[in-house]
Parts: sequence; C-alpha cells; structure tokens
Amino acid sequence: MKISRISVFLVFAVLTLSSVANAKYDPPGPPAVEVRVWLVNFTPLENFDDGANGKSDILFEGSADVKKGGKSYKLYFEYDYDSVSGAIVPKNSKGKEVMYLLYSERECWPVNLEVEVKATDVDSPPIDPNDFLGSAKFKVDPQLKKEHYSITIPGKFLVNVYVEAVPVRDDADKCSYFFDQPETMSSSIVTKSGTNIYDFELANMLDMWIGEKGYANMLVVFQQCFGGGMADDILDKLDGDIAILSASKHDEPAYGYKNAESMEKQKTNPYTREVLKGLKEDKKAEDVGKSAEKKDEFSAYGAKRYYEGATSVRKNVEHPQYVSKGKGNAISLGKRADGSEVKSKHAIVFGGNNNKMRHWKNIEEFVGLLLKSKGFSDEDIVVLADSGKNSGKAYVDGPGTKQALWNAIKDLSAKMNKDEQLVIYVTDHGNLETADKAVRKVINDPVRQPIPPRNNELKDGALWLLNESFLNLLNITDDNDPYLALMVSLQDGTEDINEISEFLSNVIVYLNGKALKANEIEPVYALDNKPDLDAYEVTFPIYNESLLKEKNLIELEFVEPEVFEPFLVEVVVISTGAMPDLVFEELNESDVAPLPQKTTFVVDLDTVVSTDRIELNESEMDELLGNELFELIVEKKEWYNNNTHLVPDILKSWFGNEKINVEIEMKDGGAMDIYLVLENAYVTELEKGKLSDATAKAKLREDTARRILNSDDPVKEIQDAYGSGEIRYEGVGLMKSLQVEFTKVIVRIYFVITDLLG
Repeated sequence: MKISRISVFLVFAVLTLSSVANAKYDPPGPPAVEVRVWLVNFTPLENFDDGANGKSDILFEGSADVKKGGKSYKLYFEYDYDSVSGAIVPKNSKGKEVMYLLYSERECWPVNLEVEVKATDVDSPPIDPNDFLGSAKFKVDPQLKKEHYSITIPGKFLVNVYVEAVPVRDDADKCSYFFDQPETMSSSIVTKSGTNIYDFELANMLDMWIGEKGYANMLVVFQQCFGGGMADDILDKLDGDIAILSASKHDEPAYGYKNAESMEKQKTNPYTREVLKGLKEDKKAEDVGKSAEKKDEFSAYGAKRYYEGATSVRKNVEHPQYVSKGKGNAISLGKRADGSEVKSKHAIVFGGNNNKMRHWKNIEEFVGLLLKSKGFSDEDIVVLADSGKNSGKAYVDGPGTKQALWNAIKDLSAKMNKDEQLVIYVTDHGNLETADKAVRKVINDPVRQPIPPRNNELKDGALWLLNESFLNLLNITDDNDPYLALMVSLQDGTEDINEISEFLSNVIVYLNGKALKANEIEPVYALDNKPDLDAYEVTFPIYNESLLKEKNLIELEFVEPEVFEPFLVEVVVISTGAMPDLVFEELNESDVAPLPQKTTFVVDLDTVVSTDRIELNESEMDELLGNELFELIVEKKEWYNNNTHLVPDILKSWFGNEKINVEIEMKDGGAMDIYLVLENAYVTELEKGKLSDATAKAKLREDTARRILNSDDPVKEIQDAYGSGEIRYEGVGLMKSLQVEFTKVIVRIYFVITDLLG
C-alpha cells in the first residue's frame, strides 16, 4: 500500500484513521473506589451467523491500561441474528434482567479510566486475529456525573454499559488526601453575636499568644461546616508538632443527626463520635483521623455509591480531613509525640451559635472525655458556647463570640510552656468565603466608586468572580444568611468605637446595583500576628441571595460628604453566611430508580434472551450513530495534520487552502452536514454545520463512509468510491469549479501512474 495515495483527497483521508487523546484530571482525593463497568445490552449492526450452528457466537471483553491492575471479564453470547429485533438483553435462568461485569478497577477519586470494549467472533475455535471484529473506547467521566454510556464498535455493535463507583474502605489509606484551600477562599467560625472568626484571624491569635510562648504540641478538631479550610492558615503560621482533624473539606458542609426529643436520646455527630473513640483508646492523631474517615457513616465510605446520580441513594457526603506538621502524626491526648506525658494541658471548646441539641451533645461528649478519662480538670477546660452563662449549661464559661475566644487564648498564654498540650474543639456552624485579603483600595472621596479585586483569580476587570460551587452552596439550605464584609483602616488613629461606628455607618455598599446597609461594625485585632488594632470589620447582609452572580460589581459610597475622611479598604469578603451542619434525608430504595440485578457472568445459554425491547428508539439510535460517525471523523483530524508532508506539492498548491462543505447522506433519509477549513493543506477547523463562504462541496453516503472506515485497504476504498461516483466533489463558483475539474484530471493521472508503478 502506498500511503501517499491517501493525500490525494484531503477531505476523505480524514475519514480513515483514528487517534486517542489523553485527558488530565484533578489530584487524587478520597475515597478509594472500585469502578465497575457493566454490560447492559447490545445491538448487532451486522449478521455474524455462521454455518457451524447457524447462530452468532460473540465474545465481549472489557480492558484498560494493564499497568493499573484492573480485572477484565470475558462474556460469551450466542444468538440467532435473524430472530433478533432490537437489543439483546441478558437475563438469568429465572428470567430476570441482569448486567454482566465487563471490567473492574480500584481507583482514587476522581476516576481516571479509559475502558476498551472488544468484540470477537468465536464461531470456529481456535480464535485467531481474523476473528477480531473491532473495539471501541470510552472515557469514564472523572466525577461519574455520567453513568450510562452507549458506544459503537464501528459497523458491528451498539453496546450499552453502566458504570458505578463503590467505596472501598480497605484502600482508604492509599487515597487519603488533604484538600488545601485556595488563596481566594477562606473559612470561618460562626459566633453568637458580632462578626465571625476567619481562618486567618484564628491562626494569628494562636501565633501571637501561643506560638510565642511555646508548646509541646497542639491537637485541633473542627466539626463545623468548611472546617478543612481552617487548617492551612494555622499550619502556615505555627511551627512545632500539630495535628488537625476536620469533619469536612474546606468547600463542603458537614453532616449531623436530627435533633432528638431529649439530650439522652440525642446522637453525637458521627465524625466527633469516632474522633472521641480514637482519642479515648490513646490512638495517635494520624490513626484517629484515618479511622474516623472510614467509620463516619456520613463520609464517602458510608455511601452506597460515590457520586451524585439518578440511581444514587446517598447524594451528598462529607470528606473528613487530616493534616499535620512536625511530629503531629504521633500526638495522642495528654502525651508528647514520643509517648511521654505532657506536664500540663489545656483545652478550648467552642460552639458559637450553638442552637441545636446535636451541637450541645457534641460539646458535652468532648468535655466528658477530657474530664472522665484524660485527666483534665474543670480549670483546664474553657467552654465558650452560645450565650455563655445564660445558656443554662453549668459547664459553659463564656459566650461563643470572637472577643471571648480572643480573651481565652490570651489568658492561656500566661499558662503556656514548652511542656504544654493545647486541645481545641469547634462545633456548630461554619462559613465559606470568597476573599481578597490584599485589596488595599484607598477611598479618597465620598462619591460612589467600584471596589475591584486585586487578586487576578477573582478578577474580570472591575468585577468579582464567584465560582459555580460557591453559588450552589447558597441554595442547599434556607438557614444561612450571606453577607459582604469590608475590613477598613482609618487614618486619624481614633479608637473610640462609638465614633468609629457612627462614621462607618455612612458607608453604603452596592452589590450589582442594589444598596446594602451595614448591620455590624467591630474592631479587628488579628489581621496580623501583632496584638494591636488592625482594622474595623463592617458587615452588610445580603437578604436576597439571587443578587450574587458569577460576575459581580461591588461599589462603595459615603453618604455624608461633610464628615468624610479618607480610609483604606484592606479586605473584602463575600460569605455564605452561617451554614449549619446538614441532616441527611435518607431515601428508601423504593424511591430510587431501580437498577437491573447485577451478577458476574456464568456460561449458560439460558441467560441470553433476544428481545424487542430497545433502550433507544429508532430515531435516537440513528442520532447516536450519526454522532458517533462525526466523532470518528474528528478523531482523524490530528492524524491527517501529522501526515500532510505526504501530500504532493502540486495538489497542495491547487487544493491546500479550501473551505469545504461535506454532506453525508444518512441511512434514515436525513443528512449530516460538516465543514472543513484547510490552510496550507492543514485542517484548521472541523465542525458540524455549513459555511456560507465555502469554496468547495463534497457529498457521499453514510454506508460509503463506514465502508471506507472498516476497510482493510481504506486508500483503495477511497479510490474506488471516487472512481464510481460514490464520492462527489465540486467547486463553488465558476473559477473554483474549473480549478476543481482540472484537479480531478490531475488526480486521475496520479492514480493511473501510481497503479502502474505499484
């Protein structure tokens, strides 16, 4: 075969060979899953009945990259093509529809898997290469947002498969991954009153009051929503042996049980329960984190399937997080990393707006563990929750406010030493913020003016960008109240909070044209790690969540010009508002679309039944086959562009710069229109549709295109199809038509010469 002949017709050469593109995926994360690919049914597109038994004997096999260690399965089917109407649907000996396992592989989420389905005609053993009918590959969606795939083995079979991912606890350690929070995001702890405690503020508080004095180690547990986002700031600021555990990652809510009728009947949140169990058993922090991830029934390993799909019973999960610094992995409660006892220990237990019985249960269980089995005294534990002493809980020392936490950490500073263990536990509500912590916008006059982001990842000109996942979080509960906050510093140096509040109450923020008024003004002491006044936080509630868009204009105006003085906007925060831990609404299996029964294949002719039930109707199948044909054409583009050096220069000069409309007559009587743009013989555009300024047009039938595709000698097939008139090609306009006719003569001469020369 002379491959240079392929270049004679640029348009049709694109139809002949394929290439596979590689995709890139996100870094691995929990959980470990077993991906299972099931054959649901298949439709023969060609008759393979043979003389041996008058039936088709077909073997399907699933496979993937052998380096990944998956398991392939071979499925044998025997059927009479003449009696088949529609899809062949496997059934077991009892007549119940089943799916056959084609391939399985263990992966870390998100999935990175391309599966190949091969078909072989096994009518006359032994099997040889000539029995191979073809194969088709498909890429499994990395998040399994797509579960059902229809793939076509060209000209042979339409195969429907179903893909699921089942969490595998045994492999959890291989896939544990800490999701670091992006610089453009922050997490915060909700307080009972006043402003919330941002991750960078908590980190600075610990750095200025605890880090300076030294400590043996620090153990921190976050039960609230978005708790994983608190960790990176703490680890960035502090050195030493630190272990941080969180019920959820930085961008997701945590989950809890419903409130019970009484505290005695109330269940502890499962993540807190498992952490307490591990700490009580003197497990090291790393082992506590791993165990909690596996045993938390609201984690991915408690779900029946790991993705949100039409057939998934559990649609949302929390991803427990664990991260450490220094020798933090070896920390246990009351002990150093080397296993020796610390000389002293203290704990802070915080629940800001502790308004749910389950939150109080979490606090009581955590405090109970410290007091009853870990040698902590009442004086060693500071509990800050809800309204403090007014909450009616004798063990509560103060309110769950930012100022109370500041005071508690400051007071502990006097007791801290290098032999001290500090334990922090946080429950209740959490927030997620989109934040630019370096806006530094000087406001020199009172007129309405935009406040643009400085961070390029948040910026579209003067507009603020909010990603889709952040916007979606606003709608998962009605209990949260989004807000926008500014941290501003004043130039005159006054610290009278009443004067400051009166001055800043003149600030109005406009969000996408809607005026927002301030409801909280509080001093900020932990914008850095020095214990002095840094700024004032002004919060503006967003009562209408629909105001927040993917692109947002934030403007500021000072409404009393006569009292205006310049000030600096240091930080801008857009927050989800107080997000409570969510309660699962469990679905019954009967409420979920049923799946066919699953079984591995047993060679039994009774398990194969021909049926006229078709998953796709005729028009849907025709559309699918048309889409598949176009996808095959697109795959040829890269191969062709890599072989343009084979095109004779004379043809390049006449044929290498064209805009070509191609019409493929489909079997159903319709037509598929595609167009190609050639520049210096390269295909630069290949799309469905027609060009209004095309310079040439081509026409062929679907069966001609598929015959070329399936031929052992596609070049000869193109030559014959062109010679017989099955491929028609002509120019658009008089001059272009004359040019094309001349080119056709050159092509015919070229064919004759190459045939003579072999």
